[in-house]
Amino acid sequence: MHFSKFDHLTILIKEEHRQANIDWYINLLGLEPKWDSPDNKLTCFKLPSQQIITLLSEYPDSSETINEGVRVCFITHDLKKTKLFVEHEGIFTSQIYVTPWGMNAFDFSDLQGTRLTVTSIPNQQDKKIDYNSKFSSFFLHINVGDLRDTKEWYSNYLGMISSEINHSESYVLMRMPEDKGTSFPIFFSNSSFDSRINSSNKPSTVAIRPFFQISGKSELEYTQHLFNKHQIKTNEIQASSDDFMKWFDFEDLYGNQLHAISY
Repeated sequence: MHFSKFDHLTILIKEEHRQANIDWYINLLGLEPKWDSPDNKLTCFKLPSQQIITLLSEYPDSSETINEGVRVCFITHDLKKTKLFVEHEGIFTSQIYVTPWGMNAFDFSDLQGTRLTVTSIPNQQDKKIDYNSKFSSFFLHINVGDLRDTKEWYSNYLGMISSEINHSESYVLMRMPEDKGTSFPIFFSNSSFDSRINSSNKPSTVAIRPFFQISGKSELEYTQHLFNKHQIKTNEIQASSDDFMKWFDFEDLYGNQLHAISY
């Protein structure tokens, strides 16, 4: 496989309330936009960890988010203080619960109903924490079925490396080959906990979209061909208007939506 590292996280927002969404993420998460492109419907944020989050204004107006298996977890150094701040802003939060890897966390939703998780610092997090920011970094938590099959699938098809041996068998911690140490940990668990906040019969949208980088555009095409050969569900390769980047969507063995990108 030609996957190298985690690239960025995209979160879908509604175009008709684009500025309100941008302001919400700035005010609630304390993020500062690095660039904004209304023509491309994109706003880019960079966290103190240098991780990239983009807001993309392509969320269907009549849709409700799926609080699906791929979750984004924002790290805060003071969980209780952060929870009080979010609640003071009039936003409903879940009760504090314990994650499969043993850290405290709570959930709340953005303006679209996309579930966001806030967690205390994982023991595996080895980078310095910016105590002047509400959130210093983020990582992914992917809910799966069998952990042994998950570890094998992500190793075979994304080249992920196991970052530790977990004797409790409640989760697996992995990373991409070029994400050194646990600078971007990805937790997999088959836990049944779900602090879902919204639920209805409306059409649903997957709003949290993690992108994994492939080393070249020809390699991207080859990877998509190989995925199709192995019955991994993908869509057609898409490209930016200037052909600067190409990407396609795919699913893991439990139907979690992931994204491959090259430049």
